[in-house]
Formats: sequence, structure tokens, C-alpha cells
Amino acid sequence: MEWQLEAFESRTSLWRLIEEFVPESERLEIKEALGEDLVDETLDLQNEVSSYFQSSPNLYCQVKLMYSFMYESANTS
Repeated sequence: MEWQLEAFESRTSLWRLIEEFVPESERLEIKEALGEDLVDETLDLQNEVSSYFQSSPNLYCQVKLMYSFMYESANTS
């Protein structure tokens, strides 16, 4: 498995992109196809992680540092 530090960067969720570009009249059908519970749980998790990192920038730095060590370790093995 190849680790990439860029993969750790916060990105817009797929559902947020759908909300941005898909008409509201079509979103329910897409959400049902993806699984309503899965979409809701994913959004909740993303919001929770974002709030942790916003409340503790130090935690964000520590996680990023740990991720970079994992990346280096994977590439030296």
C-alpha cells in the first residue's frame, strides 16, 4: 500500500459536491441509491473530524506528522 501525504488533506465530500451541482429535485434519488444512512454517517464523521481539528490545531499537526512517518516507512520497506 502506498501512502501519500496529500491524501490526508481535507477534501470536500462527495455529497457536498452533489449538493452543489445536482438540482435539489434529483438529490433524494441519488441519496437513496448511495444509501441514506451511509451518506448521513459519512457527513457526521466528516463534521466530527473537522471539529476536532479546528478545536485543536496541535492534534491536526500530530496526525499529519504521524501520517508522514507512515508514508516514509511504507516507502523505505
